[in-house]
Amino acid sequence: MTRVTLTFCFALLVFAPLLRAEPLDRRQLPAATTWFIHVDVEAASASMLGRGARGFLLSLPEARKAIEKAREALGIDITSDIRGITLYGVSYAPDRGVLIVRGKVDRSRLETMLQKMAGYRTETVDGRSLYFWTERDQPRRVNAEPSSRTQAGAFSGDDGVVVANDAQAVVAALDVLDGKAASLPADSPLVVSSPSGTVICSAAVGIAQAKTLPIQSPILRQCESGSLALGEHDGDAFFHARVLTQSTQTAAQIRASVEGLRAMVELQATENAVAARLLQPLKVTTDDKSVDVDWNFPSAELVKMVTTWIASHEAQAPPGGKQ
Repeated sequence: MTRVTLTFCFALLVFAPLLRAEPLDRRQLPAATTWFIHVDVEAASASMLGRGARGFLLSLPEARKAIEKAREALGIDITSDIRGITLYGVSYAPDRGVLIVRGKVDRSRLETMLQKMAGYRTETVDGRSLYFWTERDQPRRVNAEPSSRTQAGAFSGDDGVVVANDAQAVVAALDVLDGKAASLPADSPLVVSSPSGTVICSAAVGIAQAKTLPIQSPILRQCESGSLALGEHDGDAFFHARVLTQSTQTAAQIRASVEGLRAMVELQATENAVAARLLQPLKVTTDDKSVDVDWNFPSAELVKMVTTWIASHEAQAPPGGKQ
């Protein structure tokens, strides 16, 4: 998947608030898409959970500094001035995803920000103006030298920005957005109906055949496709996931694993009362080779539980140990 540094996130999110939400539009995705993650930012902002998360974020000194830095540099509030974010890939190869951010782009301010980044240059590729810059990755091992990567990006019309690690991936994405290349067909397994109020939706196909998945699991290798939706509707937070497996036995194993986890937590309700309460509404059902996981929980209660847990955790932290 494409990794974008915090600095470039500041540059990307030069958006003004719009009046409508941004659910996933399958026409943004190429026909060869194998996985995607979509975030409807405005739906999140309109939800009780989203407002609670924003309040928590603003309570953190480091987060407030980052938000203020973006406001001073670009004149935007990165916690609210975005419409939708989509990340997708046509394979499971690491760092080969494509990022699309939608909104009303302030192009001149974004270009000014990019010009200050290391390795900045522009190039015309297939008639498109592409922007390049260099990002440095922090080493994962002690005493290892940091590595660097070249990122590519481009504007999409008046309301979008496309980013990837490869120039051709950016051009291919623009071709789809401009209607010059085939987009995801309506009958694709990736096109799933998301409930009203969905904030995050995701889907993937060809899981069993993928050789470069970041998660190595024997059960995952027996799954053909999957989808999930997370959001809030009528005051309730919800989560729905569906997995299509290769056999009824695998479906039964997944169901048993989820139910076993819930039973284990419930047995330890005295020590894990919050987790036991959260898992109580969880339902797992199977239908031949498919598994469905459904969960609903009152948003107000969830916000209260999380707030209480955070306050308790901070109170127990040793002096100087708070992050």
